[in-house]
Amino acid sequence: MVVLTSIASMLRFVLELALLAAISYFGFTFGGLVGWVLGLGLPAIVIAIWGAFVAPRAVRRLADPARLVLELVLFALGMGALAAVGQWPWGVALFAAFVVDRAVLTAYGLPRWAEPRERPMRSRP
Repeated sequence: MVVLTSIASMLRFVLELALLAAISYFGFTFGGLVGWVLGLGLPAIVIAIWGAFVAPRAVRRLADPARLVLELVLFALGMGALAAVGQWPWGVALFAAFVVDRAVLTAYGLPRWAEPRERPMRSRP
C-alpha cells in the first residue's frame, strides 16, 4: 500500500499544479492587460485559498468533509475554466483524476512522509 499511496500523493501534487495551469490558461485567453491580470491573479487567489485551508500545513486547515467540499469546488472551477475555453475533455479528465485520486487517498490514507505535520512554534524575542 505504501507504493500506491505514495504514487497517489505525488499525483495529487501534479493535479494541484494542473489546476493552477488550467485557471491561468483561462485567464490569459482574455488577452491584453485584462488577460495578464486574470492569468496571474486567478491562480494567485486559488493558491491563497489552498494554502490557507487545504494544504497540510495550512494555518486554518479545514477538517473533512469541509475540506473535501472546498477541493471539489476548486477542481470543478478548474474543469469549468477549461470547458469555457473549449478544452472540456481536459477539464473532465482533470476533475475525474482528482476524484479518483482523492478516493484512493481517503480509502488508504496518506503515506507517512505526506502526513500533515505540526507547524513549528516560533520563539518570541
